[in-house]
Amino acid sequence: MSGGQKLNLDIPFKTICNWMQDRRLLPQDWVQKLKAAQIKSEQLRNTFPNNHAEEAIKKLKQGIAQKGEEFLYRDAKDVFEKLTTNTEEGKQKSFLGRYKSPLVIEWQLLLRIYESDLLYLAEYGKIIQQVHGFDIPSSRKQLQSMSKQLTEGSQKKNDLKRLIGEQDKKFNEDCTKMGIIPTVDASGMERQAIRMVEQLIQKFKHIEGCIQQKNIKNLIAYYQEFNSDFEALPMLKYISAQGDENLAIYNYKKVNTAAKNIPQDLALREQHKYDLYAKFDQIVFKEEEVFEIQLEDDQPAASGNIEIEWNQIDDTSGQDAAWEIVQKESEKEDKAQYNDEETLLYNQETRQILINDLEEVEFFLRQRLSELSQKDQATYQMYIESQSRKEIIKQCDQADFVKQTLADVEKIKDAINHKDILQLIVLRQKPKIAASRIVQKLQGPIKLKEKYETNIVNIDKKEKELVKEIEQLKKTIESDSKSVNDLVAILQKDLSEKLKANVRVSL
Repeated sequence: MSGGQKLNLDIPFKTICNWMQDRRLLPQDWVQKLKAAQIKSEQLRNTFPNNHAEEAIKKLKQGIAQKGEEFLYRDAKDVFEKLTTNTEEGKQKSFLGRYKSPLVIEWQLLLRIYESDLLYLAEYGKIIQQVHGFDIPSSRKQLQSMSKQLTEGSQKKNDLKRLIGEQDKKFNEDCTKMGIIPTVDASGMERQAIRMVEQLIQKFKHIEGCIQQKNIKNLIAYYQEFNSDFEALPMLKYISAQGDENLAIYNYKKVNTAAKNIPQDLALREQHKYDLYAKFDQIVFKEEEVFEIQLEDDQPAASGNIEIEWNQIDDTSGQDAAWEIVQKESEKEDKAQYNDEETLLYNQETRQILINDLEEVEFFLRQRLSELSQKDQATYQMYIESQSRKEIIKQCDQADFVKQTLADVEKIKDAINHKDILQLIVLRQKPKIAASRIVQKLQGPIKLKEKYETNIVNIDKKEKELVKEIEQLKKTIESDSKSVNDLVAILQKDLSEKLKANVRVSL
């Protein structure tokens, strides 16, 4: 250019090596020659003396080892300069000014190989292309991914903490619904669950009260009269009259139909038919306990060691296990005759008979309600005929009565089949197995809570690892960026001097 101005040359970093080759700054076989120089460099590093009399040469070996595979021309030049300036061996020269040390001569030869065809500039160009074009962008993407993981981990921890609170709340609510005090002690919760059997007393009394309502008594009479079947609804009629009677008395009456009075011992059992439920948890956990009932002030207490036959409870049998209560002081008693602790609402057979009665009368009421609602000629004639038969039919064969008693029957049936009462009956039959399952279900939220807490611990651990990796990656990016800038500066300076121009490598 005129006026002595230098040419401005802008070289994209991605094409730096091709750019130099196109302008004959690099030979056509520069790739092979650079590879040979790098192999020579590796050989010198590997054969560098491990043990040497001079401490300065030992330090150089350590510096070479720290560089590892990232050893470049500039590092080789640094080793040569330190050998020739800091070591006695490296300073020694011949009469003609040549170095005497074979070690120094080999490193000097390596520099000449690099410099003869500007191979060192090709090496720098390749490093810039690799580090700035691939390594740094990859590290930045990795850094972005790690930062995202930190953010997601923090959000995940917040979600888990919220879920932990929800599981705590659910655990407390579920326990409260079942009347169990929330605790981490599974055995304590199991005992509380078994103690729930006492709730059967109130539930049986409630069902008994519903069955003994006047509406139900009228319904039984109405149904039997309407169908001319006075043996119908046997269990519903019996409980309506006698209540939830002790099974022993019920069985006694079936066998002794002519008997007018109940033996005193049976009467006492009826009086104390629910006492077992109140002490049930103590019996289960002690397995043997003196069961004492104070009868009257002037009578001795009935007592005896109660033995619970656990071998009758088989979780895999698929059959309901029965309890056998053995009073040692009355072993000669005919146990086949009756089972002291059962009542009509508890016993499976009598309870099923009652359910069948309720379903039978429910079907009748639905059918009769439909007939009374239609009011066609045939239905009306049936109604007139039925009225002439009995006063109870005149009184009850009305849509309002049928509708109300249908609701009462449904209420009784729902109460008998309610999952709570069925669960309590299972507890009564298989106390430890059922209680264990109840507690396992109740503690489901606690298990989830523990899992969530473990996840939080793992996330915290991962976060700490990520923070360290992020810091290390930032240092790597900073170091790589500085290395690239240093190499770019050398390239620009040496090419500018070589070409007598202002060379700029654009990144």
